[in-house]
Amino acid sequence: VKVGPSTVSPSSELELLGAKFDSTLSLNLNVDIMARAARVRADMVVRLAKHIPRGPYLHQLAKGIVLGKVGYAVSAVTPVRFGDSKLTGPLAAAQVALNDVARTLTGSLRREHIPVRDLLKLAELPSINTMAVRSAAMEAWKAFWSRDSEEGGRNPLGLMLFETKNGKETRSDAAGI
Repeated sequence: VKVGPSTVSPSSELELLGAKFDSTLSLNLNVDIMARAARVRADMVVRLAKHIPRGPYLHQLAKGIVLGKVGYAVSAVTPVRFGDSKLTGPLAAAQVALNDVARTLTGSLRREHIPVRDLLKLAELPSINTMAVRSAAMEAWKAFWSRDSEEGGRNPLGLMLFETKNGKETRSDAAGI
């Protein structure tokens, strides 16, 4: 199909603003990409651990390499889980890669069967779900406190979420917060 000066051909995926969507407009392609990136970076940390002793330098490198790549995508592709629900599919693979980084940082092995919660706490790393919760909380905070529209008013998201409803004033509005 010719659109203006460009030729457009059919594709099974659509890329929009750096996000890839499949034919059902789901983010599964992004989750797969994030999981593969987590695995590659976890393997990189394992290789680095052979040359850099365990300690603050390896920990800082691991956080930068792994969390820097995975953390930005988590908020967009990961739903927040409540209770003890388990991750499935590529998200589980990304969490396993993060667990392997934690094992590398702590010097523990899989056969030791350290619970993941304890392992991540020892390594001072967040889980995929913790990153998703923090990101959602930060976005809610920014929407509430942002005054970046014209004349210092709330942005459109903040207006939609937090402004008065049906002529009633919220406690925070009454307090001037």
